Amino acid sequence: MANQQPQQKAPQKQRTASERIEGLENVASALYQSASSLTRDMAIVKDAIKLLGNKVDALVKALAAQAPINDDTIAKYMVENNVNELKGKVADLVAQGILKASEDTVAAEDFIVGQEIAIDTDDVVNPRMQFVVSSLTDEKVRNAMIGSIAGDILTIAPDKLRFRVLEVYKVIIPEAPAAQPTETPAEAPKDVTPAAPALAAVPDAAPEAEVAPAQS
Repeated sequence: MANQQPQQKAPQKQRTASERIEGLENVASALYQSASSLTRDMAIVKDAIKLLGNKVDALVKALAAQAPINDDTIAKYMVENNVNELKGKVADLVAQGILKASEDTVAAEDFIVGQEIAIDTDDVVNPRMQFVVSSLTDEKVRNAMIGSIAGDILTIAPDKLRFRVLEVYKVIIPEAPAAQPTETPAEAPKDVTPAAPALAAVPDAAPEAEVAPAQS
């Protein structure tokens, strides 16, 4: 039997530069999607842990108050926890000088605190909402807020809940510190220009809209 010669593998086709770049882009896109999915999953887990902690705290408070342990009782204490958390955020912003209480009429740039009440009664449906008026996407709702004062009850639409304005705050944007003058050398080199001082970053002083709904 004649010896069979081993078949030689056909040489692999070399990819062009554009093909290699496209391959790298596909890998980068896959990695980005994976990282984005991981970030979303972590946010979901974080929210779940926060919700669980709220439920546990509500249960502890209900037991301490010797209240009946049922869904209504747990929901009541969970809402109270949410309201207290939102109050704490406002208090922190006031302490930082970002929010300042105002008795003026509401302007688009103001931060307001309010609550939703029923259409035909004074029953509170949502005990606390807080947001910058200009952050509202619904123009009709936004315009209804402007010009109101603390204590007003606003009817946005006949078939929707009413809104009671509780507190009004002016948003104070901290000013960047003024640059300190520097001494000019007696004989500065002609080919060197002193670098301008960097401006301090101004923090975002407009908190996002927040609500304290009952959570299941």
